[in-house]
Amino acid sequence: MSQADVSALRIEHGHTVSAIGIAARVAPGGFVGPDGSIDLDALREHVVGRVAGIPRLRQRLGGTRREPRWVDCPVDITAHVRTGTAATLADLLSARAPRSLPRDLPLWELVVAPGPGVAFVVLRIHHAIADGLNAIMLLVGLFDGTSPPGPARVVSVPQRRGWRTVASGIHRTAVTMWARTPPTALLGPLGPRVGIGFAEVDLVALARGAESRGVTVNDALLGAVAAGIDALLSALREAAPPSLRVSVPVALPRTGGSGNRVGVMLAELPLEVSDPDARLRTIAEQTIAAKTDARSRGSLELVRSRIGMRLLRVIAARQRLIAGFVTNVPGPPAALSLAGAPICSAWPISGLGGNVRLAVAALSYNGRLEVTVQVDADALPVGEFTGALQAELTRVSRRGPQ
Repeated sequence: MSQADVSALRIEHGHTVSAIGIAARVAPGGFVGPDGSIDLDALREHVVGRVAGIPRLRQRLGGTRREPRWVDCPVDITAHVRTGTAATLADLLSARAPRSLPRDLPLWELVVAPGPGVAFVVLRIHHAIADGLNAIMLLVGLFDGTSPPGPARVVSVPQRRGWRTVASGIHRTAVTMWARTPPTALLGPLGPRVGIGFAEVDLVALARGAESRGVTVNDALLGAVAAGIDALLSALREAAPPSLRVSVPVALPRTGGSGNRVGVMLAELPLEVSDPDARLRTIAEQTIAAKTDARSRGSLELVRSRIGMRLLRVIAARQRLIAGFVTNVPGPPAALSLAGAPICSAWPISGLGGNVRLAVAALSYNGRLEVTVQVDADALPVGEFTGALQAELTRVSRRGPQ
């Protein structure tokens, strides 16, 4: 287990839960009846067969606290594939998201609930198993007609070497510890309840709208997050600062057997702007260079050692570097099914951590960009944020710059 994988275990404490995955709406077929009812035995039979080909889902934590490792073990499918009850997919996810995965079992779960003519599915794995990009690739291995894939390939950027590596590391560690983003309700101790919001937009339309403005889909997502923050702070009657900084993971080339290989890009989101297209251009000017810089620096220095990880855990609870997490992961381009039931929509699951009360995750699936919003429900109104984010994504999709 790499130090980066171990860090996903050690960062978990209090209301910080280190689990990622997919929340999906599943149409009738296979294990889902015409009325949304569930044949749990059929689903378990399918999943146990697929898990047989995915080694990491057949391993639990072993070793010692100081030197954890993966240990092969039998899989009790009844402990991992279970039913729940929920009126909506958001309700099912909000019930599961605050719960840590049991560490005496393989670190994953699949919870299904019957709905009105559909079924709801929440599939989570521990972040120690994989980062967002590899997690989606791994989970696809549970679906019909797919083979359990290997690690995702990422374009390599030359890493900094010698004195430049040391200088870069010192600089980034100093920024992590002492940089300050303006104080807002987005930062503070996390509560026990998670608010969930979903947004979606046609991916081709969004890509064309973004291109017509000279920006990328990821830039458009960041612009929509900025619009959501504007609306959220307005709903709280809190004055928006000129800008807020968010953390955006950047995939790095795979090394060894590590499931986690990400760099960190920091994006400054302009707020309270009169021209949203100008905001997009400002964001794009940053991200062009910032993504390459993040890949050249590699993973965060503080997750590369035990001492650094202990320090990061202390810093995370009080940090003022970022006000939110935003991630965008490429997903399956075509529709999938699970045990014979078509997957209508698949939203990514990320999570809240430290003192950051807002996380936004996007996934491309079957020609659409699916976006999940997670907030500390006791501190932030998820509806205002999600509504504004959806409106901005739709705006970029429907018309070119004025």
